[in-house]
Amino acid sequence: MSAPTTAFWLAHYDEVHRGSHAWLDYSNERVQGQSLSLALEALGSIEGRRCLDVGAGRGQLAKMLSALGASHVTAIELVENTVRKLRAEAPQIEWRAGDAGDARSYAGLGGFDVVAAVEVLQYVPFAPTLELLFSLLRPGGRLVGVIPNRACPMVRRPIERYEGRFGAVSSEELAGVLGVLPGLLLWRHKGLHFADDQRLLPYEVSAWSGQAGGLSGVPNRFVFVALREGAMGEASVSQE
Repeated sequence: MSAPTTAFWLAHYDEVHRGSHAWLDYSNERVQGQSLSLALEALGSIEGRRCLDVGAGRGQLAKMLSALGASHVTAIELVENTVRKLRAEAPQIEWRAGDAGDARSYAGLGGFDVVAAVEVLQYVPFAPTLELLFSLLRPGGRLVGVIPNRACPMVRRPIERYEGRFGAVSSEELAGVLGVLPGLLLWRHKGLHFADDQRLLPYEVSAWSGQAGGLSGVPNRFVFVALREGAMGEASVSQE
């Protein structure tokens, strides 16, 4: 992020973290819960893995990764006040204050088996940040993200409201960046559509697709996964 944009989001989320509900950017806790569960599903096996949570927010996903048996969890969060609180709450996790789009935030961390970027890529330059995060993976590792769909009418509102500080991507843009990552084994994405009847779950979720524009309808969000070549790779994402 540019310095003015970083300062804007730091001030914004410092206030949000102090005064809002725990679900932050989501409309309610059920939307957040399903989104995090879909990210965990895409991340695959966690036990014994080195994990990185980028844009950790209030730390829910990082704490889940630790509870699921990760050998080590590092979490990057922009709001320093939140990082200080999280260090006291969960000292087994390595909490770092940093800008998700700045390579300096990852200095000295080494490689990871799993990298998660949930609801953060819309605040940073998308393509270079995705390339940076993918470069942090060990052979066979996987990168998972959740990001708004630019084509969704609901997403256009924050794009217009924040005037260039908030981004989103189309299925085609996502495919264009993921498909050329150095060392890529495969990539897939799912579409999250708000259900007409949300009594059970807020989202209806499509099947995995590895084609640009291969999802039906206009999803509110995408879940995507990119696997790096290497011996540790898993076959849990359909290659159909």
